[in-house]
Amino acid sequence: MKCSAPRSELSDLILAVGGVSGNYISAICATYTGSSHTLATDIHTSVIKSTQYALKQENRRIKWLLQASLIPLARRGLIYETGSARPRLVLLSSREDWDPACGAFASTEDLDTDVWFRDSDRFAIVPVTYFPGTECWLRNGFDIVALRPLGDSDPVPLNTAIRRLFSMDWHGNLLVIKRGRYDSGRAISITPPEISLINAVVQRWLEIRSADPSSSDDDL
Repeated sequence: MKCSAPRSELSDLILAVGGVSGNYISAICATYTGSSHTLATDIHTSVIKSTQYALKQENRRIKWLLQASLIPLARRGLIYETGSARPRLVLLSSREDWDPACGAFASTEDLDTDVWFRDSDRFAIVPVTYFPGTECWLRNGFDIVALRPLGDSDPVPLNTAIRRLFSMDWHGNLLVIKRGRYDSGRAISITPPEISLINAVVQRWLEIRSADPSSSDDDL
């Protein structure tokens, strides 16, 4: 059977998932009869894993969607992955139900983080406006996006980046999104020079949670 997507659309789809090899696409098309939209979703689901390669693919996919005007905006967050040695910048697109015509800025809740967090029942967003454990106000606050911990029995893999950087255990990915200075509900992009500060914020936040989880006033 042949892939039902026209060759021109197929070329766009290859770009959309970040340059997946032609052999890989052909292998999927060999048994594929669905629409081009479903094909893009199937290919994307197949290649997205918590690895450095997958993150690069995701960034390329979001850039392509922006260039093709298929999404209105994207913001750059910092992700600590289960399968990575260090945190990396990742592009996050706006969700399909966010409409820029409504006049409101996109918040963390308006960004599509589903590819990094599959278990919606454990998903939580924690606002951080002060450096954890102090009264030092951050000029730009941050939202920490993570899964609610289940303890040592947690089936989600340990976070390699957090273990290597902070010598602490955390299950699942941890994502940081920057908030606006004057409009704290607005999500804005993180820049490379801010990574050191964010590392310090995340480390202190994890230390406080590890020392006394019951003292935390967040949703985790």
